Amino acid sequence: SLAGLFTAPAIWLVMIFLAAVPDGLTELGQFALGNQVRSALLFGTGVIANVSLPAIASALIRGERGQADKIFMRSLVMVLLLATVLALFSWLLLLYLIPAYFPEYSGSIRPMAWLLLSAVVASVTAMYMRKATAEMRPGTLVLANAAFAMGLIGPAWYLLSLGQGATGLAISFLISSTLQLGFFLALNRYYLPDARRGDIRVENV
Repeated sequence: SLAGLFTAPAIWLVMIFLAAVPDGLTELGQFALGNQVRSALLFGTGVIANVSLPAIASALIRGERGQADKIFMRSLVMVLLLATVLALFSWLLLLYLIPAYFPEYSGSIRPMAWLLLSAVVASVTAMYMRKATAEMRPGTLVLANAAFAMGLIGPAWYLLSLGQGATGLAISFLISSTLQLGFFLALNRYYLPDARRGDIRVENV
């Protein structure tokens, strides 16, 4: 819950940034369409990620680190493949549908491409979130989500100041998602064994 306090306010803030630029409400509408597609994609991949959490935790409680790693890697591959296929399918479908049937939303095509790419990155991050949760490393969640917030606000402010509009904000989402994943990867090894819980790791942050 504490980790989530970083992401939601940061997203609200950059939306306010976008609304404040010239033609901001129009730009916000163009961004919102792609963001809805991104959210739907993440919801689909999140189902697999959520299913993996109790399986990983159960293996760790039994002291079966190898089994936990195997479940994690299989789930990670499934999530990444699903996210990539869905993102590509959504992009090709909307690339045809929007100009043909909703030309007023043609401005959403470019930001949507960046948002879908960020969703693929975020799908991998979702698996590392579950891994950190199963390994009882809440500090990792807090630090990585704080990195997401900072990686979103800074680039968004800069790119919007350059007049990039919805596309600039979408690029900021890709930057922040990549930075967040980088933090999860970097912090993934910073834990210590806890003999009371078999092979579950408790972080040393």
